[in-house]
Amino acid sequence: MKERLKSLSVFILFILLIMGVIDYNIQAIVDVKIVLLMFTCILMLTFASYNKQESNFISVYTYQVLLTSLFTATLLFLKELSGSSIINFVTPLKPIIYGVLFYLGANIIHMQTRTGNSPVSDLEDILSSDYGLSEREMSIAIEMLKGKSNKAIAKKYFIAESTVKKHVQHILKKADAKNRMEFKLKIDENR
Repeated sequence: MKERLKSLSVFILFILLIMGVIDYNIQAIVDVKIVLLMFTCILMLTFASYNKQESNFISVYTYQVLLTSLFTATLLFLKELSGSSIINFVTPLKPIIYGVLFYLGANIIHMQTRTGNSPVSDLEDILSSDYGLSEREMSIAIEMLKGKSNKAIAKKYFIAESTVKKHVQHILKKADAKNRMEFKLKIDENR
């Protein structure tokens, strides 16, 4: 958690420094009301649609950022059209800019947590070097180790259950294991 907070702080500081270097009036682009409303909506939609078993949090968040940015920009554009005769195109573009910043911030934090020696990266090293698993086999093996069924894995990766079954067979063969339990025990021994 401290690493994520540190990454977010660095990202915000970076944006502010860039704006300072180009001598940009920050109040001209940051509408605090819109930023807070967008951030609240993004978080509400993300947590409402996130399902631990079936989806990746960062992909759900990214989708909600896109949706919220486009929806807010559309509403602001319609407001501009219904207002005065002079249309201000900058105001409707602000949510798009905020969305890009939200997206970049989340991805920087996500990449920061993935590049360290996390249990997942250690596991991926074991699976690739010790057992010679392909990328797809590694992702399926990780799901197997989490106790997921073939059906759940198939649903997560949008592939047929029979394809998952074939991958599981290859994984077990490469690991010289007779079943999932033996495979899990071998992995635990190597950790």
